Amino acid sequence: MNEKEIELEKLKLNVEAWKTTVDVQKHFNDLEMKVRNFGLLIISAFISAIGVSLKSNYEVTLLESSIPVGSLIAFVAFFVWNLVFFVDVYWYHPLLKGAVLKGIAIEKEIQKDLPEIGLTQAIGESSSIKFLWWKELRSTTKAKIFYNGVSIALIVIAISLAFFTGNDQPISQQGDNRPKPHDTDKHIISLIKETKDLNRIIIELSTQQQDQCPKERCSTQDIQKEILKLNRNIEEHLDRHLILIKKVVKN
Repeated sequence: MNEKEIELEKLKLNVEAWKTTVDVQKHFNDLEMKVRNFGLLIISAFISAIGVSLKSNYEVTLLESSIPVGSLIAFVAFFVWNLVFFVDVYWYHPLLKGAVLKGIAIEKEIQKDLPEIGLTQAIGESSSIKFLWWKELRSTTKAKIFYNGVSIALIVIAISLAFFTGNDQPISQQGDNRPKPHDTDKHIISLIKETKDLNRIIIELSTQQQDQCPKERCSTQDIQKEILKLNRNIEEHLDRHLILIKKVVKN
């Protein structure tokens, strides 16, 4: 083989190496996109869980204070989201960056013979942009802005739910709607008195019904039917009052 053939074979090998490097770049780029999509899917599930917990008013007791479950879910989502951030930015992204740098080096080597090969260099130059106070905003900084933005939103949600929707008043100082023993006794006495009064009123009505009934129109059977009907009403009212009394005693 002469020198020209050797150079041609070397060029072919460099082109094959460049193709492999581009494939590796695409592989790691796809992995990063899948990681980000997976992270967004998880965050969507956490946000749905936060909504369900708020709708159901779920709370837990920590340090004698009631904290919404949604706030705790937001903190867990923040932790999981930062794990995704670590895997993306500090795990796969350095590998992608290494493949890109190697691709640029190979392109510089073969551009002497093939000037049109410069894909990796062109992508790298186009990736850097000017944004606000950043002179050069590159892919790593873009990824950090993306992840930090979502993290800040989750922290704001968690703190807002903890301080603005939770009942941070100590349980020992919270109002107890259950009747106290003294109030329960008063309630029972009041119900018993009402039951006696009701019984007395119904008996009086029964007597009045019997006295006011014209003799020529009311037979003994009619009067007995009315009395039985009133007695049934008495029993029903007594049963209702007894049920109320039992509920008060249980509480």
